[in-house]
Amino acid sequence: MRGFHEDYMASTPHLQAAMSKLDSLSIGRIAPQHGSIIDKNVSRHIEFIKQMKCGLTLMESGSVPGKKEAPKTQKGSYRDLIAMVLEREKGVLGMEKAIATAKEVKGLEVDDLGNLLSVRGDGKEVLGLLLSRYSEQFGTWAVLNCRLMLISAAKEYGLELPGSK
Repeated sequence: MRGFHEDYMASTPHLQAAMSKLDSLSIGRIAPQHGSIIDKNVSRHIEFIKQMKCGLTLMESGSVPGKKEAPKTQKGSYRDLIAMVLEREKGVLGMEKAIATAKEVKGLEVDDLGNLLSVRGDGKEVLGLLLSRYSEQFGTWAVLNCRLMLISAAKEYGLELPGSK
């Protein structure tokens, strides 16, 4: 849910406007075009989406979804960006596909649960290889779900993304 809404909703105000229309309805099931059917704890899922930042709001805020605010003096690393991509892809592609593909990337060591163990060599290059491998294996859509997250995180960490100047 997070990956789809962050990337495909234009901005937080647009998402909140859509979600506010649901408050007056009695909803027992959500059957999205993409993703799993939600028929348990529906109101909890709706509340989760209502609190979410997305689209342009997310890009401008520099916040990283699911990441606790680090002290301002601490910068993230390419290793952190790679770990974020792995987590996102496990949710989008499924654990097995995301992990098997990550294990093919030179300079990247991932355990059988998809936890990042090590990054050897240039982190920016390894991140680029990981994104390229997911794109080659599953198509461009497989990495589109990471773009806003990576832009925000790279901005926050003062890092340059692969392929950018």
